[in-house]
Amino acid sequence: MSGNTVPANASDVKADISAVSVYGEEATAETETEVVYNTAPVITDLTISGDFEEGSTLTAEYTFSDLTDGENNDRTTFEWYRTNNINNEFQRIEGASGREYAITADDLDGFIKVVATPTDMYGAKGEAVEAMRAYSSGNEAQAALDLISIDTAPGNSVTNLNLPTEDEYFGIDISWSSSNPSIISSDGTINRPDYGSYVVTLTATARTEDGVTATKTFRVTITGRYGSSSGGSGGSSGGSGGGSYGGSWSGSTSGSDTGVGQIGNPAVEDPQNVENEVIFADVASDAWYNYYVYELYNAGIVSKDEYFRPEDPVTRAEFVKMIVEMLGIRDSSAVVSYTDLSETDWSYVYIASATKFGIIQGNGDGTFGVNDNITREDMAVIIDRAVKLVGYDVQTGEPSFNDNDQISDYAYESVGCMQANGIIQGYEGNFSPKDTATRAEAAKVVAMVMALK
Repeated sequence: MSGNTVPANASDVKADISAVSVYGEEATAETETEVVYNTAPVITDLTISGDFEEGSTLTAEYTFSDLTDGENNDRTTFEWYRTNNINNEFQRIEGASGREYAITADDLDGFIKVVATPTDMYGAKGEAVEAMRAYSSGNEAQAALDLISIDTAPGNSVTNLNLPTEDEYFGIDISWSSSNPSIISSDGTINRPDYGSYVVTLTATARTEDGVTATKTFRVTITGRYGSSSGGSGGSSGGSGGGSYGGSWSGSTSGSDTGVGQIGNPAVEDPQNVENEVIFADVASDAWYNYYVYELYNAGIVSKDEYFRPEDPVTRAEFVKMIVEMLGIRDSSAVVSYTDLSETDWSYVYIASATKFGIIQGNGDGTFGVNDNITREDMAVIIDRAVKLVGYDVQTGEPSFNDNDQISDYAYESVGCMQANGIIQGYEGNFSPKDTATRAEAAKVVAMVMALK
């Protein structure tokens, strides 16, 4: 006796061998047999075939593998479940325990799941696997996205987000885009800056084999390695630098100016000579924002410093100062009474001047949000008002972004106007209005307005 298969939990197995000789003498002997332990069977490629219609039959299709006993030893068991919402718990369908299941009216507009547990003739069970079907391709595409879970506030130790490119249940391809690929790339790689806090919108698109698509967005907050604020000299509560870090929004001022000036333009100002000189160590010569940053430097809107920190966020106060300097409307006699702003604050004169000329307005609670990071839609509103204040003849139009429905009502017209004039652009069809604007983005917008002259 050798090569016999026994259950996987068998220990010592012996066999008694009896024989009768040709002379009629009986003899017995006990010997050990070679034991082949039973391995658990495996199911792969589980799918559900058939039409998802009332009265139709769905069939669990799969590949059964059993290294010990072969494929003819298949005793797989099945359980069928249903739900009307992929986010709800699946309910067991009583009596549905075979490989096939007949669709009923209760299953329509919902989802069906089968759980297959590979089992062999000895009762050995392998790991259960699942497969799902939805009533329509559209349901499957949306369900594939609803099943995705992403860490929306990854800590410093996280360097990559797991962005699935294929749904594990329906086999649907999923592609990704990022509103700020310099912070989170479309493959999930996180390029964490030293300072600042950034909200990046990741958009997942699921596409079925018959071309049906669905999208879903995830807002991920990335905080700098050393915190959301860089600290440093100047600060936001004093000083004339106008920023809390280097490369501040500063420049020469001409004292009181109660009228609307021209928008500054490097071509007509007295530009500083920056030819062959590196002013900002972190603004690479091939960076997309290089031109815009140095346009602002030449116009005196940003001052010389070792670093510009292009990916850091811009506060509302800092952006207002840029606009006031660009327009030449700094008015030291202007007054304002926001509850979060003191006359001793470095930003007071700029916020007061911008308020006086109708470029900005406070919040409904009496604050201005001085140190809040400015959003992309608020930046568009301020720029729109600045352009109209100067009287430039600009085109109007409605925005044409995929996420138009996320734009606030008060910003909708301004975003459309700025898009029509090429001052703002989206990324892969989205504007991401609630995302924080970076210093590089702010530099580009201001430089684009300067170019309108």
